[in-house]
Amino acid sequence: VLYFPTKILTSVGSNVSFHCIYKNKNKNVLSRKIVWWLNLAEEIPESQYTLVNDCVSKVTLFNLKATKPRGNF
Repeated sequence: VLYFPTKILTSVGSNVSFHCIYKNKNKNVLSRKIVWWLNLAEEIPESQYTLVNDCVSKVTLFNLKATKPRGNF
């Protein structure tokens, strides 16, 4: 899986978008088959997805809440 940007720094209440290219055994997975999850626990509604092309999907997260920093930025 390739995400871009790989990391983002933003402020509370902002909207952010991420793009994804997913490969399975060196073959691109069609973007319409990608399902986005937040922290592997909460499925993001399809209404927040955009299909950029056959192999790139974009998700937008709205009105972000504050979280504790994890790892190095």
